[in-house]
Parts: sequence; C-alpha cells; structure tokens
Amino acid sequence: MRLSRIFLAAFFVLAALIVTAQVAPAQAPADGPGGPPVQIKLSEAQVKSYIASAKDVQALAEKSQGTAENDPKIVAEFDAIARKHGFKDSGDYALVASNIAMIMAGLDPQTKAFSEPRVVIQREINEITNDKSIPAADKKQILAELNAALKTAEPIKNRENIELVKKYFAELEQTQPQQ
Repeated sequence: MRLSRIFLAAFFVLAALIVTAQVAPAQAPADGPGGPPVQIKLSEAQVKSYIASAKDVQALAEKSQGTAENDPKIVAEFDAIARKHGFKDSGDYALVASNIAMIMAGLDPQTKAFSEPRVVIQREINEITNDKSIPAADKKQILAELNAALKTAEPIKNRENIELVKKYFAELEQTQPQQ
C-alpha cells in the first residue's frame, strides 16, 4: 500500500510521540488523546534543532521498541537528546515536532502549496475509502481514526510557521522515514 502524506507526517513525529508517550507522559504536549495538538509559534532555531536531532531521536525510538513503559533509562536518554539539541526536555521536543508535522502534512511536496488540516484529512478519507488494496478491517480502523481526527482538526493558528517549514522543507523531508 502506498503511504500517504498524512501517514508520512504522522510517522514524521512517531519517534517523538512514541518515546514521549512511552517514557515521558508527564512531559507530553497538553493536547491529550484525541484532542487537537497544541499549536505554538515555531522559531527558526527550533526547526534547525529538530532537524539536527532527528537521527538521534529515531535511533532511540527504534532502540526503545519493546521496552517497558516509563523505562527510566530511555526517559533519561530522550531528555538528554532533547537537551543536547537545545530543547528544554522531551515534552518541548514533542511539541515542536508535532507543530512541524502539522505543517508538513499540509504541504504539497511538488508545489509547496499548503492545505489546512481538515482539507488534508478529508482528502485522506477519500483516498482510503477508494483504495481497494486495503483490507476491510484495516480500512475500517484507519477511517475511524481519520474521522476522529477530522472532528478535532483546527486551522493553523500561527501562519508564519507555514513559511518557516517551507524554508526547511527539503531538510525536514529527509528526517522522515523512507517509503
């Protein structure tokens, strides 16, 4: 199955969110399960730090697969990686990562035209609905998740984040896992 932009964007922050949810729930962004992500104004320094930290965070996410929830060693490693790259802690990293991902999910890779989250999610719903290669059970689960996301999707509040992420689009795209 061809991975879509929204799923790539979701994986774009998977390392941060998996590790944060697994090892640092007290430091995670205050969006809660099913709620819209907290939106912040990104700085150029935050975006550069995110790019610089990507390999370390992805390596830790791979390493932490199968470890116990809240493993103190992994928590300490993730916080150390975040601080090494200029973040306050892993929660700060996850907040920046989720804001970058929101913008990346809405950017067309060829034209760099931006679409709001609701538009992107609705397109994804249409694509999944019409994709005959997805098993019915998987399709049902994916559509349920997308419909839940559609209900809470909000427009991008910090419009300047769009231009900032566009500026670093190529570097940010390199931090995403390959299809």
